[in-house]
Amino acid sequence: MTFSVSLEEAYFGSTRKVTLPRWQKCKRCDGSGAEPATEIRTCPACGGTGQRQHQQRTPFGTFVNVTTCTDCKGTGKRIDSPCKDCGGSGRVRKHREVEVKIPRGVDTGVRLRVAGEGGPGASGGPPGDLYLLIKVEEDPRFERHGDDLHLRKHITFPQAALGSEIEVETMEGSEKLEISQGTQNGHVIKLKGKGMPRLGRGGSGNLYIHVVVDVPNKLSEKERALIEALAEEMDVSVKSGGGFMEKLRQWLD
Repeated sequence: MTFSVSLEEAYFGSTRKVTLPRWQKCKRCDGSGAEPATEIRTCPACGGTGQRQHQQRTPFGTFVNVTTCTDCKGTGKRIDSPCKDCGGSGRVRKHREVEVKIPRGVDTGVRLRVAGEGGPGASGGPPGDLYLLIKVEEDPRFERHGDDLHLRKHITFPQAALGSEIEVETMEGSEKLEISQGTQNGHVIKLKGKGMPRLGRGGSGNLYIHVVVDVPNKLSEKERALIEALAEEMDVSVKSGGGFMEKLRQWLD
Protein backbone atom coordinates (compact mmCIF):
# COMPACT_ATOMS: atom_id res chain seq x y z
CA MET A 1 0.00 0.00 0.00
CA THR A 2 1.34 3.44 -0.95
CA PHE A 3 1.61 5.92 1.94
CA SER A 4 2.19 9.62 1.11
CA VAL A 5 4.09 11.90 3.50
CA SER A 6 5.19 15.52 3.22
CA LEU A 7 8.83 16.55 2.99
CA GLU A 8 8.47 18.12 6.42
CA GLU A 9 7.27 14.81 7.89
CA ALA A 10 10.18 13.04 6.22
CA TYR A 11 12.60 15.59 7.71
CA PHE A 12 11.36 15.73 11.30
CA GLY A 13 9.72 12.31 11.53
CA SER A 14 6.20 11.98 12.85
CA THR A 15 3.46 9.67 14.04
CA ARG A 16 0.21 9.52 12.09
CA LYS A 17 -3.01 7.65 12.57
CA VAL A 18 -4.43 6.25 9.35
CA THR A 19 -7.59 4.27 8.68
CA LEU A 20 -6.92 1.19 6.62
CA PRO A 21 -9.19 -1.58 5.32
CA ARG A 22 -8.08 -5.06 6.28
CA TRP A 23 -9.37 -8.58 6.79
CA GLN A 24 -10.03 -9.55 10.40
CA LYS A 25 -10.99 -12.81 12.06
CA CYS A 26 -14.76 -13.18 12.18
CA LYS A 27 -15.99 -12.71 15.74
CA ARG A 28 -19.23 -14.64 15.22
CA CYS A 29 -17.50 -17.91 14.31
CA ASP A 30 -14.08 -17.12 15.85
CA GLY A 31 -12.51 -17.75 12.45
CA SER A 32 -13.84 -21.28 12.03
CA GLY A 33 -16.21 -20.35 9.19
CA ALA A 34 -19.12 -22.30 10.71
CA GLU A 35 -22.24 -21.05 12.44
CA PRO A 36 -21.88 -21.22 16.25
CA ALA A 37 -22.99 -24.52 17.78
CA THR A 38 -22.84 -26.31 14.43
CA GLU A 39 -20.60 -29.22 13.50
CA ILE A 40 -17.49 -29.03 11.33
CA ARG A 41 -17.02 -32.44 9.72
CA THR A 42 -14.04 -34.06 8.09
CA CYS A 43 -14.29 -33.67 4.33
CA PRO A 44 -15.58 -37.00 2.97
CA ALA A 45 -14.06 -36.39 -0.45
CA CYS A 46 -10.43 -36.23 0.73
CA GLY A 47 -10.66 -37.77 4.20
CA GLY A 48 -9.39 -34.61 5.82
CA THR A 49 -6.10 -34.42 3.90
CA GLY A 50 -7.16 -31.49 1.73
CA GLN A 51 -5.78 -33.32 -1.34
CA ARG A 52 -7.11 -35.65 -4.00
CA GLN A 53 -5.01 -38.33 -5.67
CA HIS A 54 -5.61 -39.58 -9.18
CA GLN A 55 -3.77 -42.58 -10.57
CA GLN A 56 -2.99 -42.85 -14.24
CA ARG A 57 -1.64 -45.99 -15.90
CA THR A 58 0.70 -45.54 -18.86
CA PRO A 59 3.06 -47.84 -20.78
CA PHE A 60 5.83 -46.37 -18.67
CA GLY A 61 4.17 -47.12 -15.32
CA THR A 62 1.58 -45.73 -12.93
CA PHE A 63 1.65 -42.03 -12.15
CA VAL A 64 -0.07 -40.37 -9.19
CA ASN A 65 -1.40 -36.84 -9.69
CA VAL A 66 -2.04 -34.91 -6.46
CA THR A 67 -4.40 -31.90 -6.56
CA THR A 68 -6.14 -29.68 -4.01
CA CYS A 69 -9.52 -31.01 -2.99
CA THR A 70 -12.19 -28.96 -4.73
CA ASP A 71 -14.88 -29.84 -2.15
CA CYS A 72 -13.09 -28.35 0.87
CA LYS A 73 -10.60 -26.11 -1.02
CA GLY A 74 -7.69 -27.78 0.74
CA THR A 75 -8.90 -27.27 4.33
CA GLY A 76 -9.81 -30.89 4.94
CA LYS A 77 -13.04 -29.78 6.59
CA ARG A 78 -16.68 -29.75 5.56
CA ILE A 79 -18.92 -26.91 6.79
CA ASP A 80 -22.61 -27.64 6.34
CA SER A 81 -23.78 -24.40 8.02
CA PRO A 82 -21.51 -21.49 6.94
CA CYS A 83 -21.27 -18.50 9.26
CA LYS A 84 -23.82 -15.83 8.39
CA ASP A 85 -21.33 -12.97 8.90
CA CYS A 86 -18.36 -14.23 6.88
CA GLY A 87 -20.02 -16.73 4.55
CA GLY A 88 -17.72 -19.52 5.70
CA SER A 89 -14.39 -17.79 5.01
CA GLY A 90 -13.67 -17.07 8.68
CA ARG A 91 -12.74 -13.47 7.81
CA VAL A 92 -14.58 -10.16 7.52
CA ARG A 93 -13.38 -6.90 6.00
CA LYS A 94 -13.21 -4.03 8.48
CA HIS A 95 -11.64 -0.57 8.73
CA ARG A 96 -9.05 -0.17 11.45
CA GLU A 97 -7.14 2.86 12.73
CA VAL A 98 -3.41 2.18 12.72
CA GLU A 99 -0.65 4.32 14.22
CA VAL A 100 2.28 4.67 11.83
CA LYS A 101 5.66 5.99 12.94
CA ILE A 102 7.53 7.81 10.18
CA PRO A 103 11.29 7.81 10.85
CA ARG A 104 13.46 10.81 10.02
CA GLY A 105 14.99 10.75 6.57
CA VAL A 106 12.56 8.40 4.79
CA ASP A 107 12.49 8.74 1.03
CA THR A 108 10.26 7.61 -1.80
CA GLY A 109 10.51 3.84 -2.27
CA VAL A 110 11.24 3.02 1.38
CA ARG A 111 9.02 0.26 2.81
CA LEU A 112 7.79 0.65 6.38
CA ARG A 113 6.85 -2.48 8.31
CA VAL A 114 4.05 -2.23 10.87
CA ALA A 115 4.18 -5.46 12.89
CA GLY A 116 0.93 -7.35 13.45
CA GLU A 117 -1.25 -4.97 11.45
CA GLY A 118 -1.65 -7.08 8.32
CA GLY A 119 -4.39 -9.54 7.46
CA PRO A 120 -5.20 -12.55 9.68
CA GLY A 121 -3.55 -15.87 9.05
CA ALA A 122 -5.35 -18.80 7.48
CA SER A 123 -7.75 -20.84 9.62
CA GLY A 124 -7.81 -18.24 12.41
CA GLY A 125 -4.05 -17.85 12.62
CA PRO A 126 -2.33 -14.68 13.94
CA PRO A 127 -2.28 -11.57 11.71
CA GLY A 128 0.67 -10.84 9.49
CA ASP A 129 2.54 -7.54 9.06
CA LEU A 130 1.48 -4.43 7.19
CA TYR A 131 3.96 -2.98 4.67
CA LEU A 132 3.63 0.63 3.53
CA LEU A 133 5.45 1.93 0.44
CA ILE A 134 6.51 5.52 1.17
CA LYS A 135 6.00 8.34 -1.32
CA VAL A 136 7.42 11.73 -0.30
CA GLU A 137 5.38 14.54 -1.83
CA GLU A 138 7.01 17.40 -3.73
CA ASP A 139 7.65 20.56 -1.72
CA PRO A 140 7.05 24.06 -3.20
CA ARG A 141 10.29 25.37 -1.67
CA PHE A 142 12.87 22.61 -1.72
CA GLU A 143 13.91 20.06 -4.32
CA ARG A 144 15.28 16.83 -2.91
CA HIS A 145 18.09 14.74 -4.37
CA GLY A 146 18.84 11.85 -2.04
CA ASP A 147 19.91 13.35 1.28
CA ASP A 148 20.56 16.81 -0.21
CA LEU A 149 18.12 19.68 -0.61
CA HIS A 150 18.23 22.42 -3.25
CA LEU A 151 16.70 25.90 -3.00
CA ARG A 152 16.52 28.73 -5.56
CA LYS A 153 17.09 32.16 -4.00
CA HIS A 154 16.39 35.34 -5.95
CA ILE A 155 18.49 38.44 -5.25
CA THR A 156 18.72 41.84 -6.91
CA PHE A 157 21.54 43.11 -9.11
CA PRO A 158 22.80 45.57 -6.44
CA GLN A 159 22.92 42.76 -3.87
CA ALA A 160 24.92 40.60 -6.26
CA ALA A 161 27.27 43.39 -7.29
CA LEU A 162 27.92 44.94 -3.88
CA GLY A 163 27.35 41.98 -1.59
CA SER A 164 24.64 41.67 1.01
CA GLU A 165 23.28 39.73 3.96
CA ILE A 166 20.06 37.92 3.15
CA GLU A 167 17.77 35.40 4.81
CA VAL A 168 17.24 31.94 3.32
CA GLU A 169 14.80 29.22 4.29
CA THR A 170 15.97 25.94 5.77
CA MET A 171 13.84 23.08 7.03
CA GLU A 172 14.30 24.43 10.54
CA GLY A 173 13.56 28.09 9.84
CA SER A 174 15.26 31.16 8.37
CA GLU A 175 19.02 31.59 8.46
CA LYS A 176 21.23 34.55 7.57
CA LEU A 177 23.51 34.11 4.58
CA GLU A 178 26.34 36.30 3.34
CA ILE A 179 26.28 37.16 -0.37
CA SER A 180 29.79 38.00 -1.53
CA GLN A 181 30.52 41.04 -3.67
CA GLY A 182 30.35 40.16 -7.36
CA THR A 183 28.20 37.03 -6.94
CA GLN A 184 27.17 35.72 -10.35
CA ASN A 185 23.84 34.35 -11.50
CA GLY A 186 23.77 30.57 -11.00
CA HIS A 187 26.32 30.62 -8.17
CA VAL A 188 25.75 27.79 -5.68
CA ILE A 189 26.30 28.13 -1.95
CA LYS A 190 26.51 25.00 0.23
CA LEU A 191 25.12 24.92 3.76
CA LYS A 192 26.68 21.81 5.26
CA GLY A 193 24.44 19.55 7.30
CA LYS A 194 21.24 21.46 6.47
CA GLY A 195 19.82 18.77 4.19
CA MET A 196 17.79 15.66 5.00
CA PRO A 197 18.69 13.32 7.87
CA ARG A 198 20.38 10.14 6.65
CA LEU A 199 18.01 7.27 7.33
CA GLY A 200 19.65 4.70 9.61
CA ARG A 201 23.15 6.17 9.16
CA GLY A 202 23.25 9.34 11.23
CA GLY A 203 24.21 12.82 10.09
CA SER A 204 22.51 14.88 7.40
CA GLY A 205 22.97 15.90 3.79
CA ASN A 206 23.59 19.46 2.61
CA LEU A 207 21.40 22.35 1.52
CA TYR A 208 22.48 23.96 -1.76
CA ILE A 209 21.39 27.54 -2.43
CA HIS A 210 21.17 28.35 -6.16
CA VAL A 211 21.48 32.12 -6.59
CA VAL A 212 19.27 33.75 -9.21
CA VAL A 213 20.14 37.39 -10.00
CA ASP A 214 16.97 39.19 -11.04
CA VAL A 215 17.11 41.77 -13.82
CA PRO A 216 14.26 44.31 -13.55
CA ASN A 217 12.06 44.59 -16.63
CA LYS A 218 10.63 47.96 -15.61
CA LEU A 219 12.68 50.94 -14.47
CA SER A 220 11.75 54.33 -13.16
CA GLU A 221 13.43 57.35 -14.82
CA LYS A 222 15.77 57.71 -11.89
CA GLU A 223 16.72 54.01 -11.88
CA ARG A 224 17.40 54.11 -15.62
CA ALA A 225 19.53 57.22 -15.28
CA LEU A 226 21.57 55.63 -12.50
CA ILE A 227 22.20 52.50 -14.57
CA GLU A 228 23.14 54.61 -17.62
CA ALA A 229 25.60 56.47 -15.42
CA LEU A 230 27.08 53.17 -14.30
CA ALA A 231 27.34 51.99 -17.92
CA GLU A 232 29.10 55.22 -18.84
CA GLU A 233 31.52 54.80 -15.93
CA MET A 234 32.24 51.20 -17.01
CA ASP A 235 32.54 52.24 -20.67
CA VAL A 236 29.72 49.87 -21.66
CA SER A 237 27.53 50.62 -24.67
CA VAL A 238 23.79 50.64 -23.83
CA LYS A 239 20.62 52.04 -25.32
CA SER A 240 20.22 55.54 -23.95
CA GLY A 241 16.84 56.78 -22.80
CA GLY A 242 17.76 60.33 -23.81
CA GLY A 243 17.94 63.23 -21.40
CA PHE A 244 18.31 61.03 -18.35
CA MET A 245 21.87 62.10 -17.56
CA GLU A 246 20.72 65.68 -17.13
CA LYS A 247 17.89 64.57 -14.88
CA LEU A 248 20.33 62.44 -12.89
CA ARG A 249 22.54 65.45 -12.27
CA GLN A 250 19.46 67.31 -11.05
CA TRP A 251 18.52 64.47 -8.70
CA LEU A 252 22.06 64.22 -7.35
CA ASP A 253 22.54 67.99 -6.87
